[in-house]
Amino acid sequence: MKKLILNTIKEHFPILKNAFSMMLSFATISFLGAAYWFVAARLYTPTGIGLASAAISAMMFLGNLGMLGFNTLLVGEIPRNPERAPSFISTSLIISGVTALLIGIVFALNIGYISPDLAFLGNDLSTILLFSIGVMLTGIFGILDQAYIGLLRGEMQLIRNIIFSIAKLVLLPMAIYFTLTSEGLIIYATWTAGNLISFLPILIAHPGGKSLSDYRPNFSYLSKFWSKALSHHVLNLALLAAFWLMPLIVTTIFSPEVNAGFYIAWLMANFLYIVPVALNFALLAVSSSDTSLLTKRIRFTLSASFLIVLIGVIVTLLIGSFILSLFGPEYVETASSTLYILAFGAFPLIIRAHYIAINQIHRTLREPIILMMIGAVIEISFAILGGVYFGLIGLSIAWVIAFCIEALITLPKVYQIASGKRC
Repeated sequence: MKKLILNTIKEHFPILKNAFSMMLSFATISFLGAAYWFVAARLYTPTGIGLASAAISAMMFLGNLGMLGFNTLLVGEIPRNPERAPSFISTSLIISGVTALLIGIVFALNIGYISPDLAFLGNDLSTILLFSIGVMLTGIFGILDQAYIGLLRGEMQLIRNIIFSIAKLVLLPMAIYFTLTSEGLIIYATWTAGNLISFLPILIAHPGGKSLSDYRPNFSYLSKFWSKALSHHVLNLALLAAFWLMPLIVTTIFSPEVNAGFYIAWLMANFLYIVPVALNFALLAVSSSDTSLLTKRIRFTLSASFLIVLIGVIVTLLIGSFILSLFGPEYVETASSTLYILAFGAFPLIIRAHYIAINQIHRTLREPIILMMIGAVIEISFAILGGVYFGLIGLSIAWVIAFCIEALITLPKVYQIASGKRC
């Protein structure tokens, strides 16, 4: 048995290495993030935390919107065209960075019409720029992090994220002296500053190139990939829309105070959600240029995902309430049940993540785009209806039910590949 386990690890080491790098990165971010929000809970009010977390979620969603699909595209295309990787990366960064900046500005100017609680994001020019720059940096670093996965240098995105997490944690106590208009904006500013500081390892160890000339943008070459990038972009938005919008939905339906508790539970559940995502990003990077071992690799990532998630759910049930209590008794009262419900949502996400990876490897994105767009509508609709009629617990249950529906729809294709049958 020991020999079998060692041989399995050796055989699938490239997948494990990159997946572990992503999971370790997220674990580090989660741990330092917990410390960050723990400190924030003692320096700022639940209202400020609720507003900041809603603004940060908006930043993450809009940053992903500005990536235009290049983040996922790079993971698959870099292994196929390694000599063009530096130019491909720099061109993607320029286009996505400008797009994300403009999207952030438009959002800040108009969000007050949708959610009055977040109207402070468009109060003045400096606030609009602060928010939109945060969106731009989110888009840029999202692409760089995935580019490193495509280059099979996942340790670099780990280093960057560690620096980012430490920087914003250190800045948080200092931020109380900032002369900004609200607590939510003060907390948000530490994220933007932390992202800027995390650029240091990129300057020291630039991705893929041997000289600066390698990074010369090539817009004409990139134009050949617009249709692929657009497909990836629509798919990414469908997958992430409900995920990043949920704190905004909670803030709008309930209040910033309720969202403060929900956001902490949501962050803890994300630690489980990242497991299948990380394994399948690594699977995509390893299998894009060679699908001959896909069935064996799928079986391995399915088994690893279910095992790790199962352990994570058990740990969450045992110590979840205790962790929430560290932030304050109001967090336990508001979000303990929500945390347990969201934790179980990781199981159906395993199936969905593998379905997406299979289609990305085979470059058959039309079907998953349609299904995931429908799934996004179901997730958001179910969550809103559950929240309006049954409160925060109803929202959480309805969201997980939507995950299960998506898993049932995508299960046949995952089973087909895992069982060794042809598509």
